Amino acid sequence: VEDFPRILEYAGYLQKLRGLLKETGIAEKTNVAPVEHALLVAEIHHRGVKRADGTPFIDHVFEVAKILVKEFGVKDIKEIVIGLCHDVLEDSPYWKQEEIPEAKEGEPLIPAKEGHGAWKIRATGLLAQEIGREEATEVANLSRPRRDNIKIFSDKVADHMYRQVLNRKIKMADRLHNLRTLGAVSIRRQMDTLVSTNDDYFPMFAQDLYEPEDRDVALYGLRQLWKEVEGWAPAHGLLFKVPYWAKEDFKFEN
Repeated sequence: VEDFPRILEYAGYLQKLRGLLKETGIAEKTNVAPVEHALLVAEIHHRGVKRADGTPFIDHVFEVAKILVKEFGVKDIKEIVIGLCHDVLEDSPYWKQEEIPEAKEGEPLIPAKEGHGAWKIRATGLLAQEIGREEATEVANLSRPRRDNIKIFSDKVADHMYRQVLNRKIKMADRLHNLRTLGAVSIRRQMDTLVSTNDDYFPMFAQDLYEPEDRDVALYGLRQLWKEVEGWAPAHGLLFKVPYWAKEDFKFEN
């Protein structure tokens, strides 16, 4: 009985997900069971966690998947699975060092990037059993390490996290939803998010403007991000230079 509200909540998001996959034609052409399972994995790992606006954390991961599918045109099942689980290692109370059991002989151990620590490597191995090795490895690549419970962002971390187009695309969807819900967080966090988007994320995402297969999605995503940053900046006294790709006369190089 105590779990009924949670089950009902999850069922609502599952119904939304099925509607999204049907609306975009993905369900008609592909086995979507892995996507539905990924939503369950995300629900379990983010269970009880609320965002600043009071919505359950699963709402965020669903919205990220929705941006990937509806706005970025993603149809690949693995990409959608990674999108749904992108915060499972970074922002879940599930993974606590003392709760990670010792590895059993023959179980997979997937190397995570420097700074994650042995427990994160072990957690990634366990996640691989839930969503697949390749998908779990990409989730680990998207997860920032922490120092004193503060997420680390440096050139070295950024290079590791976003050297693949897939990682940048998912992080772009993640950042876009965060900006669209920016009003729910503190003033300090709003400013930090705006500055980091401009200083750190725009240069990384702009790399894809030079990838023929991904440049249309990259330009759309960048301009959506800029729309949010430009709208919020004046309220905080921030003045950002208009990026070259945000100007109307921008054209792709042949």
